Amino acid sequence: VQRTAELPVRVFDEGLDEEIYREVPFVRKIIGSVSTREDYGRYIEKRNDILLAGDEIKDAIDNGDRERALAARERFAEELRYLPRVRAIDNAIRQVNRQMNQVRDSRTMPETQKRAIMDRLDERKQMLISRGNQILADY
Repeated sequence: VQRTAELPVRVFDEGLDEEIYREVPFVRKIIGSVSTREDYGRYIEKRNDILLAGDEIKDAIDNGDRERALAARERFAEELRYLPRVRAIDNAIRQVNRQMNQVRDSRTMPETQKRAIMDRLDERKQMLISRGNQILADY
């Protein structure tokens, strides 16, 4: 309520930027802003569906259940089209996360250098997530 009440004054003083309307739930719902977390959540949700389809087929093959594998391939035909690209994006995101952890844990790197590297890695991660969402937009 307080954020909503302060909105007109803040817009007058600062202008309507993304940060302001993200902070006000009512405005956020109307404008439909997508935060980084929401963007990543949307990717993860779709990614999980696709990975589960791949896991189902792998499990059927590993257990020698040919009928189940064929049925799963038919049932998950759409998901399987996306599986290689989703795996590639996931691997790239994991690599960026490992690099971010190494930078964060470094005891010898100056903080300013850490921040610069972390910003670049975060941009790379956001680009990968955005690419994943573009690929999965029609899914």
